[in-house]
Amino acid sequence: MSDKSGISVKGSMDFKSVTNFLEDLVKSFKEKTVVVQRGTEFVTLKPAESIELELEAAVKKGKQKLTLELEWREEIQAEEELSFRVTSTEPEPAPVVLGDVSCATVCADGPEASQQAMEKAAEASAKAAEKKAEEKKPAGAKK
Repeated sequence: MSDKSGISVKGSMDFKSVTNFLEDLVKSFKEKTVVVQRGTEFVTLKPAESIELELEAAVKKGKQKLTLELEWREEIQAEEELSFRVTSTEPEPAPVVLGDVSCATVCADGPEASQQAMEKAAEASAKAAEKKAEEKKPAGAKK
């Protein structure tokens, strides 16, 4: 439930009616759907697996009181299945991208190609930085 809604009931009932209410509550709770209705208004509760419980019993000046509070958070439904696997083989490392050249390309072609690729990547990075600097200059400024 994302909307806030509730029903509050307060009043006197005879012992047998309270006993019937508690039996209905336990039956609904076991079915994991508790619908509390008063007139045309109703609230549907779906108990979660983890429930906070607060119980208070007191006797004071001839008055006896039993308070029971149950509270839980709505269970979040998984939007998609978890994707995972278990193997005994480690995956290949993802290629590291250096400028416009990936490590997989650089490493596979040997040291000379690696040097050339690194130089091209550095050159491409420098050109990109120059272009960005030019874009930031105010109109009419000298180079």
